[in-house]
Amino acid sequence: MSSRKRQEAIPTTLGDFSGGEADLPVSKFPVKFSTKMVNWHPTQTGGVAFVPGYARVNQNAANEAFQSGHTFIKADGTKIRLVAGGGQVYRSDGTTLTVIKSGLNAAAIVRFITANNYCIMMNGVDAPMKYDGTSVTALGGSPPATAFKGVFYKGRVWMIERTNKLLASYSGLLAIEDYTSAHNAGYLDFTKILKTGDELTDIESYVDLLVFYFKNHVVVYSGNTPTDYGDFQIVTQIEGAGAITDTVCSTGLDHYFLSQIGVRSLRQAMQTGADAEDLISKNIAQRLSGAYQSNATGTFASAHFQRLGWYMLLIGDEILCYAYNRGAWFRIAGADILGMFSDSDGSTVYICGRGFLYQYDIGWTFDGKPIYREWDGAWLKFFKNQEKGFPKVLEIYATPGQDIELQLAQRFDLNQGFPDGLQTFTVSPAPSLMDEPVPDIWENCFFMDCDDYVPDRFPLFGSGSTMQLCFSSTTPNGPCEINSEKMLYTPGGD
Repeated sequence: MSSRKRQEAIPTTLGDFSGGEADLPVSKFPVKFSTKMVNWHPTQTGGVAFVPGYARVNQNAANEAFQSGHTFIKADGTKIRLVAGGGQVYRSDGTTLTVIKSGLNAAAIVRFITANNYCIMMNGVDAPMKYDGTSVTALGGSPPATAFKGVFYKGRVWMIERTNKLLASYSGLLAIEDYTSAHNAGYLDFTKILKTGDELTDIESYVDLLVFYFKNHVVVYSGNTPTDYGDFQIVTQIEGAGAITDTVCSTGLDHYFLSQIGVRSLRQAMQTGADAEDLISKNIAQRLSGAYQSNATGTFASAHFQRLGWYMLLIGDEILCYAYNRGAWFRIAGADILGMFSDSDGSTVYICGRGFLYQYDIGWTFDGKPIYREWDGAWLKFFKNQEKGFPKVLEIYATPGQDIELQLAQRFDLNQGFPDGLQTFTVSPAPSLMDEPVPDIWENCFFMDCDDYVPDRFPLFGSGSTMQLCFSSTTPNGPCEINSEKMLYTPGGD
């Protein structure tokens, strides 16, 4: 090949980043995946965008570190937001928090269910309580004294407890304080159902089914009446993969949950059993395992963010997010996160912090603090052999909502250390028809044509047989989405 031809620039276009973060081998790493995606997320169009921030609900700090919460919806439609931590339960009214219950075990996590126009509160240590929107009183009828999880299913309160770890108690029909009446209330004893010993960790309804989650089993029941004359029966029993407490999250048509072998889909598990090949977390197996192992005795939380289609899983101080419409993972990190919960319809997500309750999806900062965002793309191999490539120019097609400052770095030949060619640039919104008065005629609508959108273009430096593009930002502005990239490079020898 002549030297002239060898120096001809070769174009390549990257326009699909929908894979999210992955642990795949470099030799089998499709360019739609990223080696790191922290505080960025894949979009429905195949681009990547800033994750939203959050803002304070209460303006004056409480004395407690919050760990859990709940939106209690009364029969008349009234919404009451509750948050708990440090042995206290607060009601949130606008920007004010008011204590409704104090003196609980400070180390126990309070969990909530809405049942028959009451909010039932339990923490596995103190006796269960009920809240009617005005006052908190003991839940009568001898419910399990160490109940820590529950669900309201087809007119009955179901509870699992810390002491008898294979019992699931249920109340009488539409009688939340009756746990003893013969032929109406009672319990399921799973020592007679499971082949091996286990421990109940969660209980949730799924469509018209009731799902019991254990550490190493999942048992799904159907029917309306669990009593001795009822129609309760097992639909599916899965062995070898259960759920970690507080990681089960309903998205309406599915449950996602963290098991000891990875994150699972209930719908998928009901079809395939405990097959590890069907984990929805298989692309992030290494980083998920590391996060779980470092937090195995800590607390977990989960939430559903319906607007963007996310299952949000809190492990330690980091949220692992699964964009289920894309089958992609990414992370939210660097925030004050001790717990998390969402409204029952997934419309709003709340973050529990130290003294503050935050509402997610507000602004582009974490309570006014800039968010460090890092997106490291796939390693790109210039040629099939080891010939080097010399990148020359990069074009970025971005759609920011306001001026956004970004940093771009390059890494070569799998070097994870200090990047090369670090440069800072600003992307700006496209011009608008409203920028200045123009006659309202079709010929002046050219700004609406995406082909006229001007990309940001800047030089690249360095060389290697493989290259990675790394974007970062600490701007407090947003939104910002990168839709595609186009790069020119030249070959350069071995």
